[in-house]
Amino acid sequence: MNETQRNSLLSAIAFSSGAAGLSTITPQQRSEAFTNLEQFKTYPGRIAACVEIIGCHVLSIPGDMSAEGAVDVTVPAKLYALGLIQEFLKVGYNSSLSDSDRIQLRSSILVAARQLAVPPAGSG
Repeated sequence: MNETQRNSLLSAIAFSSGAAGLSTITPQQRSEAFTNLEQFKTYPGRIAACVEIIGCHVLSIPGDMSAEGAVDVTVPAKLYALGLIQEFLKVGYNSSLSDSDRIQLRSSILVAARQLAVPPAGSG
């Protein structure tokens, strides 16, 4: 997955989840985001991309003209990735992963779960 594809996926997640920092999301943008997310579910490299996503500490996209800076999509992106991994584990986990891939997947899931479980600094 290249940088353009990753940014497209993160933007789709932002529009779909209504991420804070996006001024106005049109019905067309939301529909396109849904289509992109559904297409990603059939992408052959989706599990590797999901492992990469859940291993990142911060995920963001550039804000629109009215937003300040970048839009944080860390939580919705990780939840989306974990959902795809959960579906994969139900369907194809045993037959398609080597032992090293299983260890990497497990490690990434644990790291992401810890990050999601700890509130961000200054919120409390």
